Amino acid sequence: MSESERPSDDVETTEERIERIKKAYAMKADDAEELGIKDRMDFPEWVDLDVPERRRFLAGTAAAGTAAIAGCMGDEDPADEDDEAEDGDDDEDEPVDDDAEVHEFEMTAYQYGFEPQEIHVPEGDIVHIDFIESTFEENPDFELHDWHLLDPYDEHVVLPEDTDPDTVTESIEFVADEPGRHLYECTLYCGDGHAQMEGELFVGDEAAEFDYRDIEDVRTTHEIHHEEEELPQEPELVDDIMDIHMVIERDNASVSYYDQANHENLGRIEDVGHAIHVVEFHRDIPENEREGAYAYTMARDGQLFKLDLFGLNRVASCRVGTDARDLALSRNSNYLIGGLYNPGQLFIVDAETMEPLKQISTQGIDLDGQFVESRVCALYDAPNQGVFVAALKELGQVWLIDYTQDEGDEAFPVVAEIDCARTLHDGFFTPDGRYFMVASQTDGVMSVVDVEEQELVRNIPTGEVPHPGPGAMDPDTGLAWTTHLGEPVTTAWDTETWEVEAEVEVPGGGLFLREHPDCDYIWCDVALRDDPELDQLIYAIDRWDHTVEMEIETGSDHAIHPIFSRDGQRLFVSHWPEGEIHVYDSHTGEHIEQVHDDYITPTGKFPMNRAEKFRFGWDG
Repeated sequence: MSESERPSDDVETTEERIERIKKAYAMKADDAEELGIKDRMDFPEWVDLDVPERRRFLAGTAAAGTAAIAGCMGDEDPADEDDEAEDGDDDEDEPVDDDAEVHEFEMTAYQYGFEPQEIHVPEGDIVHIDFIESTFEENPDFELHDWHLLDPYDEHVVLPEDTDPDTVTESIEFVADEPGRHLYECTLYCGDGHAQMEGELFVGDEAAEFDYRDIEDVRTTHEIHHEEEELPQEPELVDDIMDIHMVIERDNASVSYYDQANHENLGRIEDVGHAIHVVEFHRDIPENEREGAYAYTMARDGQLFKLDLFGLNRVASCRVGTDARDLALSRNSNYLIGGLYNPGQLFIVDAETMEPLKQISTQGIDLDGQFVESRVCALYDAPNQGVFVAALKELGQVWLIDYTQDEGDEAFPVVAEIDCARTLHDGFFTPDGRYFMVASQTDGVMSVVDVEEQELVRNIPTGEVPHPGPGAMDPDTGLAWTTHLGEPVTTAWDTETWEVEAEVEVPGGGLFLREHPDCDYIWCDVALRDDPELDQLIYAIDRWDHTVEMEIETGSDHAIHPIFSRDGQRLFVSHWPEGEIHVYDSHTGEHIEQVHDDYITPTGKFPMNRAEKFRFGWDG
């Protein structure tokens, strides 16, 4: 039956699938061709190149753009990169060893995970995977998973719904010629537990023996990329480094530096981990002096990096797990703490050298009395108390880790384990840094923790699946705000009475909202709605009368992460699939300009003034 002959409801389903794939930027041309929809996708011409040529084309385009704008290429010399690319192409053409053994696996995808979650093979052998089921038992509104084995393999298949375990939906085969541990994941959003859809390929005996719970193994990942004396001693990119935004390029393992004052891209640092999730800045804000001119990043593949703010340089790194979400820097800038999904643990490293110092297991008894190993979803520094604050997802607890006790075998003790609510996610502080407010995505509450007294104050019902991101804290009204993924409501509560003060009906659920003391509006995005008309929107809530005053149609397939300029007069928004950042007037919503069109899936934009959040008395 041709596609035009199918019933109308099937055609509509196909359209929904196509839109979801396009918005997630997760489909390759050959995948679309196998599904019979390639001619309906807006693929650029380069997708028909073979893989080596495609990579050369994309790398060359990105390098040329970065070089033209920044005048430098960061860590690597361009000639060296070309040589490496050519060498890599030669390797890809080498024949497979005739003695290589074929290892066959059957893989199922479900909400929310893959089975098996681990694949172990010797180096040089062949991996053959048959995908036999793709199910949506938790949320039938979704109809597509995918499976993506990250670089250096870059293998990818799309998995339409299939409940028959006796049929093979897709198959792939490749040579396991890159030793180590390699993450595979689903890149198509499929509901609240989507982040759990991942696993690992272990290639070689050494990879199988490596244990991220063993600090001695983790210490072997520590690497110095540039000694401090090799770094620039004054800013090379901007006159004032406080004007820098760091732009996360999710699908390129890179960050770009952006000048928010002049609306110019400054260049890119590559090879800093897959899908960076958060950036922190050194607490000693330098007056354009070398000391303190650093940023720290945590990637979803567990790589921690220290980066140079004067130039485009990687300084030092280590890897503390295979799946991670957050990090925090101590107020004295001596210590970093990383929070892991896999394995469930916390890791403290020396912020100057990036050398791993201590591993802390996150196993325990959850709120329902079950023994679990919990993922760590959020990390913060409570500077007035000298503790790290960790939100543990499955345990439903907030832990406090004392970083002032930093000597001996008992260094960095967990000094409090505070029961809160189920499935904790992200959160933020009141301006004085005393109260930490964290979202419970199962119970639909914001849990308020008094960090000074080390106790739960209250669980505030706010709505279905709260997602505050970095949150919005209004210093004039004393109200705190969160968006929700589960319903189109944005909620505010009083930070003295802990009572809900406003429930604002909004265009759709979202991921991020931000506030600035010099703007009358709280700006929010609409995300993951599977509706192009909604996913393009950003909107403004009047923080005085609690109404939606503006809805801006950005024209993007997915506009996310509004962030204010340093002075609060402009708003920067990521047009995610288009690879663009756009500037809007924060008071009128008027579009000012598109600043750059060569980003690769730009997501979060982290301004330097985040390091000043407690100094200003508001959560910047």
